[in-house]
Amino acid sequence: MFRNKIIKKGITKLCDTLSDEGKLQSWNTLQNKNLTASEYFLLISAFDSIPPEWKNLLKGQLQNPIVNNNISQDAPFPSTSRLLYWNLINKVESPPHVTTQIRRNIPNILPRSVTLDSKTREFQYKFLNRIIYTSKALYKMGIVSSPTCTFCRKSEESLEHLFIYREFSRGFWVSVTLWLKDFFKDLDVLNATNIIFGFFIEDYLLLNHILIICKQVIFQCRNRNIKPSLSLLKVKLKYVYKLECSIAKQKDSLETHQKKWKKLLSFLN
Repeated sequence: MFRNKIIKKGITKLCDTLSDEGKLQSWNTLQNKNLTASEYFLLISAFDSIPPEWKNLLKGQLQNPIVNNNISQDAPFPSTSRLLYWNLINKVESPPHVTTQIRRNIPNILPRSVTLDSKTREFQYKFLNRIIYTSKALYKMGIVSSPTCTFCRKSEESLEHLFIYREFSRGFWVSVTLWLKDFFKDLDVLNATNIIFGFFIEDYLLLNHILIICKQVIFQCRNRNIKPSLSLLKVKLKYVYKLECSIAKQKDSLETHQKKWKKLLSFLN
């Protein structure tokens, strides 16, 4: 069971609620455990969702219990279903092949704490795992008729071509770099590694966030068939700043939020 209130009443497994015949115990019986009516209905729903084959296995376990001495009864139990889910996933997950290569060759990847906005985190995760679908990938799937670039119509539209080497992208990164130098005095040039992974410097948390937003702007412009520009980036930055400000207020972390955006506040306000 994963409902904390039920666990505190001594019901940690579904077997704790079943009779010797493998059926859910009556309300009168379970009421002695101080269960509320809503909690009992939750148990009914959980029991009804179990396939018949599993119910037979539960019945067999009740009649011939097997004691596993390796299980600690005092082990901490996840307080929410979300934590329980991730505890289970972490035991069986294996990182994608691309992620394994990145971790082997790069000392760090862009930190997850770079932004409060889940959409930005999601985009960077997809980007690092090469699941941002360009014309090259869509052509292999049979969705588009050509793998060539949306703009130049000459080269294959790979991830690197779209975000780094395409003529419009190169011009966009030059204008972004020149503008950012007003806020990050020690910023020199942006190379392919910086654009893909960011900077492995803690003080560059905001800059790393901006680089992800730049890539989002490029991809959104690609989808709308318009050229990426510095003016579009500035609009996007102001939107993200206000969005993060709202999230920070809800999380009571406004001070941390303002500290992160400090270098850009003269532009944002």
